[in-house]
Amino acid sequence: MRSLALAIVAALAFAFASPAEAQMASGAVPAPVKEVCVTPTVTASNAYGINYVVGGLLTFTGPFPSSGSGVIQSIYVNIKDVESSGFTFVPLTGSPTGGSYTDATVAAIPTADKFLPRGTIVLSASSALGTQTTLVATGLGQALNAGSPSFYGLLLANAALTNNFAGTADVQVCADVVWFQ
Repeated sequence: MRSLALAIVAALAFAFASPAEAQMASGAVPAPVKEVCVTPTVTASNAYGINYVVGGLLTFTGPFPSSGSGVIQSIYVNIKDVESSGFTFVPLTGSPTGGSYTDATVAAIPTADKFLPRGTIVLSASSALGTQTTLVATGLGQALNAGSPSFYGLLLANAALTNNFAGTADVQVCADVVWFQ
């Protein structure tokens, strides 16, 4: 009876595991975490609003192996001023074919690209250092099959910005990813 109970507990643990945990339980060995960052060009002194694209289409070059799949563990956004409005990151499985992904415009995804997003990642903000903001989402376990070593994403403003960006390089977006060998 005890072995049956242990087997049920093990099966439930595997069933509710994140993609990364399930891969490790199957014997796959994770590669070291790789961090890749982009500093997109943003529009200084612009009043970004709700669902505005921040920095245009973001390209994260080379975090995945040639198979093009891995797991996003964390997303970090650093902003050079205090910003409390919040942001959302949207990972994409491929390069969009159209749509409006221009910096400082409302995001508009065309029909051909509607299956590219892989959920939304809401980022929590902290301005504990006083003069800048760090937004973060960790422990994601967000599996992504981008089909190439690079992946794409969008950073969207959740509301009107508290402060306008002072310069065109005021935002940095980083992703920590792992993949399995």
